[in-house]
Amino acid sequence: MPNVYKPGLLQIRPQYTTDPDSGDTPENVLWFQSATTTTPTLANLTAIQTQFDTLWSECWKGIGTSSADYTGSIVTDWSSASGLQVSSVGSFTPVPGTEGTAAPPQVAILISYQIQLRWRGGHFRTYLPWVGMSSLTGTYNDKMDPTVQAALVASVQSMITDMKTTGVLGGQTLVMYKDKTNPATAQTYDVATFTVSNLVATQRRRVRHVGRR
Repeated sequence: MPNVYKPGLLQIRPQYTTDPDSGDTPENVLWFQSATTTTPTLANLTAIQTQFDTLWSECWKGIGTSSADYTGSIVTDWSSASGLQVSSVGSFTPVPGTEGTAAPPQVAILISYQIQLRWRGGHFRTYLPWVGMSSLTGTYNDKMDPTVQAALVASVQSMITDMKTTGVLGGQTLVMYKDKTNPATAQTYDVATFTVSNLVATQRRRVRHVGRR
C-alpha cells in the first residue's frame, strides 16, 4: 500500500558506520511532528537536522563501540510524496562511540516507547546498533551497565525536550507513526514515556547467505 503523508510530519533516519562484512548500513527510523504545518524549506530541514545530529550522537556514543561512528542523518518532509529531503552524511563530522571494542553485530540496545493507545501487534521501539563491550556487564555480558543505562535515559530525554525548542516551525515533537500505509487508520501519537531495557536485545541481520544446491 502507498505511504500516507501528514502535514508537519518529518521522518529522521540516523545513520551509522557500514558493516564491512555484510555491506549493510544500520539506521534507525524516528518521526517528529512540527508544531506548525508550513511546508519546510531545505533551510528548515537543515536547521532541524543540525540540532538532531548533535543530540542523537550524544545518545548513541555512550553505548557505541569506538570502532564505529554515528555518521549523520537523513531528514525527509513527510507532508507529501514530493517532500524535500536532506542528508548530513558526508558533511557531518562522524562521532565515534566511547565504549571500547564491538559486541557482535546483532547485539543492540533497546529503547521502547509507550503511547496513549492499547493495541495488538507489539510496541514502538528503537534498536541502537554497534554496541561497545564496555557498556555491558553481567556474567555473559548480556546486561547494560547501570551507569550507562541511566546516562542513555537522560540523553534520550534531553533529545526529546530539546527538539521541541529547535526554533524551526515551532519545534518538533517525537511521535510514533502507526499504520503509515493505511489511509483509514494512519495516525501519529505523542510519546507518553519511554524505557531503556537493562537486557541487551538482538536485531536480526544477515551475516551470510547460504545458497541451495
